[in-house]
This record gives sequence, C-alpha cells and structure tokens, in this order.
Amino acid sequence: MILGQNIRFPLGEVDILAEASGTIVLVEVKTHTRLTAVHPIYKVNVAKQRKLWQLARLVSARYPARNIRIDAITVYWEHGQEEPIVTHYENILN
Repeated sequence: MILGQNIRFPLGEVDILAEASGTIVLVEVKTHTRLTAVHPIYKVNVAKQRKLWQLARLVSARYPARNIRIDAITVYWEHGQEEPIVTHYENILN
C-alpha cells in the first residue's frame, strides 16, 4: 500500500513511501531513456545510499514500532520500445 509520494524532509525526498506486510518501505525511483547509457540502478551511488540511510532514520522515527526497508525501482525505455522495462529491487541496502 502506498502511504505517500515525494515526501520532503529537510535532508531530501522519499520518492515513494509504502507498507508491505507490516514493513515500511522507502522506494527510490530511477529512470533513464536509453539502454546504452548507465543502467538506472547505478545511479544509486554511495552518496545516494548514505542519504537513503539518513532518510530511513527519519522515517523510522515516524514509525518506531515498524521495520524499515529500502527498495529501488528502475524504469528505462529502449529506443523504439513502446513499454518501459521496470525492475523492482528489494532491500537494496541490507
């Protein structure tokens, strides 16, 4: 269940905040328009990972009795393709 989208904190933004089986899930969404470029999952670099951990701590304060998980969703379009390729990566920073 989606709890919110584009939730802003002074530190940054959570793209999607969701709940799945009692766990609060922060979802980072990365997109790109060409397969020849770097795959969008590689945009979750070390700096972004640090920020996601910090955002997870802030979200955890709002949901103190819940487990927190960080996921990523990548969306990219191959040239000439009608539908995007969407991939969901669970628990990317375990």
